Amino acid sequence: MGLVASLRAVLSLETGPFQKNMALAEVESERLRKSMEKTGRAAGKTGDQAYDAGEKIGKMVRHIAGNVISFQLNDLTNRLKSAVAQGLEYASSLGETSQQLGVSSKAMQEYRYAASQAGVSQDEMDAGLSKLNKTIGEAAMGGKSQAAAFEKLGISIRDANGHVRDAGDVIPEVAQALQRIHSPAERAAVLVELFGKSGQKLAPLLADGAAGVNDLRQAAHQLGLVLSEDQIQRADATADKISALNQALSAHIASTVADNANAILQLANALAIGAGRAAQFASKYTAATSAMGGAIAGGRIGGLPGAIIGTVGGYVGGSMIAQAAEDSNMDIRFRTQKLKVATAQFRRMQAENKNGGGSLFSIRKESGTGVTETGARTEMLKQLGLLKQAMRGSGSASGGSAS
Repeated sequence: MGLVASLRAVLSLETGPFQKNMALAEVESERLRKSMEKTGRAAGKTGDQAYDAGEKIGKMVRHIAGNVISFQLNDLTNRLKSAVAQGLEYASSLGETSQQLGVSSKAMQEYRYAASQAGVSQDEMDAGLSKLNKTIGEAAMGGKSQAAAFEKLGISIRDANGHVRDAGDVIPEVAQALQRIHSPAERAAVLVELFGKSGQKLAPLLADGAAGVNDLRQAAHQLGLVLSEDQIQRADATADKISALNQALSAHIASTVADNANAILQLANALAIGAGRAAQFASKYTAATSAMGGAIAGGRIGGLPGAIIGTVGGYVGGSMIAQAAEDSNMDIRFRTQKLKVATAQFRRMQAENKNGGGSLFSIRKESGTGVTETGARTEMLKQLGLLKQAMRGSGSASGGSAS
């Protein structure tokens, strides 16, 4: 029994600290749990905020990307329209230009490309074709010097059927014949005789003989730079239809305007009068105009609360603008009238305060205006100073006190 009692005593002594430690552990555990819950809620809130921020950034990026894509599509559309218009204009001009030069549209396109590869401009090539075609015609009509030039080169100006050849057919033979002329001076004379002023500029194109010229002409076809006669005719017809449509639209618009000239004039007058009245209103009621502008801007940004804030801000800003404009008016009559009004208000406030009990009521406000006697006196002194300033500016003598 003594041993059992001893064990009980020991267990009793050990159980007390153990229970105390367990209680402390429970308290710490509860505190840790609450801290973790708080941290979890904070993390969740931060996560929500991060998600919202991500959504906003995503919307902004999508909006920017949409605007960029829209801009690029509009730019592409405009470029395509411009390319179509330029293409029709170019294609439709080929037939007309080739007729003026006296060569086929096919030959003209071939030689334009060939010239570009030899450092010769399109205008110089066109001028050379035109002059050579004219020289051939003059030789065919009996021109002695022109006929002699072709005979010297061994070139026939007529084909097997007796028809006069055009410049496009003759140029390769001219280039080949020049290979046999070793004197640079003689070659230059022949070029000027056949091609006119553009002759010497065409020398690089003709330097490699007929083979060089024909290779360049063939390259134009391989690159797809030569339009067929059918394509040129269709483009010309399309361009003509577009031109006729534009003329018809212009005529229709002009006719409509002419038929409704009186109504349009009345509308223009009404708009002019309306604009004038709007300007007068804005000038006369600066604060109200600013308040309306502030309401519109605030409403767009922040809805109803934004509209209210914008209205107040606009009104205050407008009042300040109106006051500044009024104070800058140095017309003596205007300043005199403003001083009279301020003086009368100050005297009314003095009388009200005197009847109401003297200095005890010296801060009483005038009914309906919210102006105190001190404020009225300040305004009167301000108007007096502005009147003196106006009189000094006009060269008049200083006015007397208006107390």
